[in-house]
Amino acid sequence: MKIAAVQQAVYTRLNSVTAITDVVTGIYTSVPQSPESEDDSAFPYITLGPVAVTPDDSKTDNGAQALFDVHIWSRSQSALTWRAIADDVYDALQKYDALAVAGVNVIDCRFDSSAEFDDPDGVTSHQIGTYRITYRFAE
Repeated sequence: MKIAAVQQAVYTRLNSVTAITDVVTGIYTSVPQSPESEDDSAFPYITLGPVAVTPDDSKTDNGAQALFDVHIWSRSQSALTWRAIADDVYDALQKYDALAVAGVNVIDCRFDSSAEFDDPDGVTSHQIGTYRITYRFAE
């Protein structure tokens, strides 16, 4: 299924885009927890995952489609902050078929959907963008 390799490729791609890395404190799969829940210094940041994979075999090749979530967490007073980050993530991933995924040939990376939420803490905003990565297994 190559889920770890897909996640690593998305992580590498997002970390290579200065428009993203200049405005977030980090890109994580597991966020380091601050001892103070009111500490806003860790925001905004991005988390990656979860990933849902379905087979996408052709007549001659084995392949898969991975639905991959990119989460943006912010405590900004303005929705424009996390929406601008979401736009930069979109620009980095949409139609970016050069993702370097070990053991597969990436066919396509496409934006699938997004949603925004207010966290129950009343301070944190959360935006999820889902991307569909289609690939064939290398022989």
